[in-house]
Parts: sequence; structure tokens; C-alpha cells
Amino acid sequence: MKISPLDIEQKCFPKANNGYDEKEVDLFLVIIRDEIEANLRDNAALKDEIAHLNEINSHLREANEADSVVWKFISNYAGMKNNKQNPEIK
Repeated sequence: MKISPLDIEQKCFPKANNGYDEKEVDLFLVIIRDEIEANLRDNAALKDEIAHLNEINSHLREANEADSVVWKFISNYAGMKNNKQNPEIK
């Protein structure tokens, strides 16, 4: 069961003769609610950051693949040029 900050804020406890101090319970619930709200905000921000970093990573992988293709072409071209200049070396 997920508990939201609103669930905590709206939670009511039955009163008992020798129960807990109502003000202390209410204060504790406010603290818990505030912590959960902060954690939810942090979690959302971290999810956004992960999505952004995944996007950057994807672009970097694509660039790396393109670089690999270029370097293979250059290497093959240099090899072909070298073979034309020195046909006896194989």
C-alpha cells in the first residue's frame, strides 16, 4: 500500500483515555508528511536527471559508432594507398 503525504495529513486516530498526546502525534505526522513530500520531489528530480543522462549517453554512443566507421574508412584507405605505393609489400 502506497502512502501519500495527503494520507498522512488526513489520518485520524481514535481517542483513548490513556492514549498518546494528540499534539505530539500530529506534530510527528507533519514531520513525516514533509519528509515524504521532500523524498517524492527528490525522486522525481532524480528520474528526470536519469532520463537526461540516458539521452546524452545515447547520443554519445551514436557519435562513437560514427567515429568507428570513419576510423575504419581511414584505415582501409591508408592501407589501400600504402599497397599502391609499395606493391611488393604484402
